Amino acid sequence: RVDPLAAVVLNRPDLFFWTKDGEFTPDEAVQDELREEVRSRVAAVRKTGVAMDRKVYSSALEMTGLAALPSTDGTSRTSLALRLAANGDIGEHRDTAVAYWGRVFDLWRDRYGFDFLLLKGTREFSDRSLARKAADAARKAGVRRNIGVAAEGKTFDVESFGVQGVDLVFDDDAEEKADMDWFGKTFALDEKLRRVNLGRKLRFSVPLAVNPGEKESRPRRERAHIKRFVARFLGSGPSRRPLLETMGALEGAWGYRGTIERAVSMGWLPDASDAAIGHSIEDVAGLYKDMIDGGERLDKHVSGRSAWWVIRSRRGLLIAVISVENEDLLPPEPMKIDYSSYLKEKETMTVLEYDFRGDRGLLHLSVDTFIDTGNIPYRGFRLYVVT
Repeated sequence: RVDPLAAVVLNRPDLFFWTKDGEFTPDEAVQDELREEVRSRVAAVRKTGVAMDRKVYSSALEMTGLAALPSTDGTSRTSLALRLAANGDIGEHRDTAVAYWGRVFDLWRDRYGFDFLLLKGTREFSDRSLARKAADAARKAGVRRNIGVAAEGKTFDVESFGVQGVDLVFDDDAEEKADMDWFGKTFALDEKLRRVNLGRKLRFSVPLAVNPGEKESRPRRERAHIKRFVARFLGSGPSRRPLLETMGALEGAWGYRGTIERAVSMGWLPDASDAAIGHSIEDVAGLYKDMIDGGERLDKHVSGRSAWWVIRSRRGLLIAVISVENEDLLPPEPMKIDYSSYLKEKETMTVLEYDFRGDRGLLHLSVDTFIDTGNIPYRGFRLYVVT
């Protein structure tokens, strides 16, 4: 969407829809006549040699009742006419507008260093063909530079978007509590991503959003840590999910980790000890990145107070135990987990426990194959590394 008197609107009226005397006629033949009128009016203004000013162009168009069709979002801007106006409705894609839009993205990508193109307003679209055209247009020059395409959509529609060239599907779930229902959906999505991505070179996924919201509070900060932990230690192999961070820009850093590295206190995370927990999650995830990337989740359990799962790799096991948010604010009950059933060879191994108050694990000395989780606090979590 652009200003209705932007240079591109005046120079390329063929890329937009137009109204006459306040009326919009969704017919391509009528629209072509109006576009030709706009070209003539703009050319006439330029021939006068007067200083180019938006008021001059605005008056010239108003004299003949011409105006760019305003968008429906209340911003008074105008949108690219990406679809043809035909038979009183909006129909097939207009290749010229789609191609222009793709070139604009190409220019902005180089100027601003974008990693992804995000398609907005695609959540309720049943026709995914526009996503395919947009992805193709963006990738004509960008795929060799690792440009990705993301779209707004429902979490479990990831496959229908993925086959149209969309790498990531953004769902609006950042404000959800990390309760039993949330963990149930998260496990189900993990299983779906594993199934649809098996054998794919270019995998698609759904970022796990971490957003503490506008209000600063300890529950929100602790929930953000829970979701960061899940993003880093749940998905393995083809079901890996990236972390979507929207914080940090106001403090002059891109993302949470960048803020920590710059030693900048964030408005929503003023306590240094809270920041250290997030930093520790990132460091420990880096230590075991090969186990997560090459591993396979074997088991999962979720109840009203806790959730836990097991990932097995060639090096050993990762066992994650985490508190589930609940109305009674009850912490996980102590558990004893026998890890021998997840090993191909039944033997006692070394166990390191991480509570994320630092990046060094606590060594467990045991003569059996049981892990005693002890008393994990409410909204707390532990990672056990068995090697």
